Amino acid sequence: MRERPHSEIFLPFAARRPATASFDRVCLRLVAVRPFENDSDQAPAIAYATVAFLGTPPLGQVLPSARASTGSAVGHKAPALALAQTHRQAEVLAAAFHGYPLAQWLVGKDLSAQTRLISLFRTLFALPAAEKFDIETAADGNAIAVWLASEQLPLFTAADGRPALQRFRRELGPRAAHRLFRFQLASDGHHGGGPFDYLFLLAVRPDMQRHGLGSGLLGSHLERSKALNRRVVLETADASNLQFYRRFNFKVIDRYRVSQDSPVTWVMDNKQG
Repeated sequence: MRERPHSEIFLPFAARRPATASFDRVCLRLVAVRPFENDSDQAPAIAYATVAFLGTPPLGQVLPSARASTGSAVGHKAPALALAQTHRQAEVLAAAFHGYPLAQWLVGKDLSAQTRLISLFRTLFALPAAEKFDIETAADGNAIAVWLASEQLPLFTAADGRPALQRFRRELGPRAAHRLFRFQLASDGHHGGGPFDYLFLLAVRPDMQRHGLGSGLLGSHLERSKALNRRVVLETADASNLQFYRRFNFKVIDRYRVSQDSPVTWVMDNKQG
């Protein structure tokens, strides 16, 4: 397939719950899921806990159910996370995406890059747009999945995009902030039509990989999406992740670059037939 350079950008993420869980469920998306490349197919079953929206409403506020309005596997009702929980999830995501090609393009490779990655995720979860996220974590908090329903895309609208950009500029600096938004804009046109669930972010803490945490989070959401006859779309900017996703019947449907100096991003979905 032909690589298509872009000069503009933005950002998305996704996740879900096991069919046997007693709690309601979740969602996420960010373009690379490096944490899963070493997951084991033979790993034992893992218990999951819904983490929910990491955002601005006061603790205990009930969130609207995206699933009720969209018919998506993404969506749940749950209280907002406490600030300490939000920060921990940001640290897990930053550790998992450390060294990821797109993350390096966004925040650089210098000694402060990891700090900027943490700031990126903390800022993202604090924005009003985070209310769209459906989030699930492993019970021990060492893996996280974030989903978006296609009906909730784009993550940032014309109304909230400028305030979000200004916030990211303050936290990350102008270069990283503008690259982040250029990425979002570039991504939006590569997912295909029809309703789908979008995996925005999937991450496993590096020292907890090879235990099936990523496979468990992804597999449980795929079961729900299949029951609702919705396809699942994801992106990765690391070629080593492609084989992992192919184990779940994902196929490459497109690829693109945000700009000439950015890494290739592969778009995959699990549409059958």
